[in-house]
Amino acid sequence: MKIGITCIFLFVCILATQAQNEVSWDISYDSNESEVLVSAAIGDGWHLYSTEKATDLGPIPTEIVFEKAEGVEMVGKLHEPTPKVSFDPNFGETLYYFEKSVTFSQEIELNGAQELNGTITYMVCNDEMCMPPVDYKFTIELAHEN
Repeated sequence: MKIGITCIFLFVCILATQAQNEVSWDISYDSNESEVLVSAAIGDGWHLYSTEKATDLGPIPTEIVFEKAEGVEMVGKLHEPTPKVSFDPNFGETLYYFEKSVTFSQEIELNGAQELNGTITYMVCNDEMCMPPVDYKFTIELAHEN
């Protein structure tokens, strides 16, 4: 019994590692626009899902959570470009997703903070399978104008 549970755990870990290989993240701060930019390069044939979702079925949406930090205030909500929209017969619903690349942006107001931490929870699928959700933790340095 313990061997079976261990094998299942290892299989899920391998799949999660594979999902991390299909998406690479770049998080930066644009001081001219006062925005945090969260960019994803998505592997060929894979879909990264929108932060918006039509129903509770199907793959989980991408979620970007910024930790509360003294000296950083979120202004408005996270922005994303218009996703592709198509009906997926495997899930039996309309899905919102991105291919190749996407950049999400969050306007912030800085008041002395030096860095910002956060977590991106995401899931990728291709035409044959989906990888389990992954949590990607990040820290970015925030540039200040003197």
